[in-house]
Amino acid sequence: MNRPVPPRADRWRFLKPAGTLLGVVLAQGILTRYFQLFAYFDLPLVYCVYHGFTRASRGAAIAVGSTLGVLQDSLYGTALGTNGFAKTVICFVAASTGSRLDVDQWVTRVLALWLATFSDVMLKFILGVATRPDVLSSYPVTPGAWVLSAACNVVAGMILFGYRERSADEAA
Repeated sequence: MNRPVPPRADRWRFLKPAGTLLGVVLAQGILTRYFQLFAYFDLPLVYCVYHGFTRASRGAAIAVGSTLGVLQDSLYGTALGTNGFAKTVICFVAASTGSRLDVDQWVTRVLALWLATFSDVMLKFILGVATRPDVLSSYPVTPGAWVLSAACNVVAGMILFGYRERSADEAA
């Protein structure tokens, strides 16, 4: 018996999501290198919340969050697993929230992006304290930088959600 050969699109369907994840991390690195303002953005975090809210599959959210976090760790030279753990937890929580609550309202999205930024900073801080006790004296994130980062992430996230809504309206 001969098995039917799947169409080409089915054989390579993993390339689009993998390219998207790699593109998000590379865009963050390139933009941060050339534009100082983008140091306050965390595009992988914004994509984690976006993916969690729009796909609502917790298994896929774990895969996306861990992949984005480990890519971010490996490309930026931070301790491997720090961003991986934080992004995995945040993406999982976003997917769980997206399947239970109405996340199509702008207020919900703003609060989610704001809380995700705070959670990301706190998770990385807790992991840093657990692995290196001297991190308390040299922690680089000040409250002002955190608020600016949260505001930038909210703006980037709202643009991403707006693009999704516009493309969904055009397709309908």
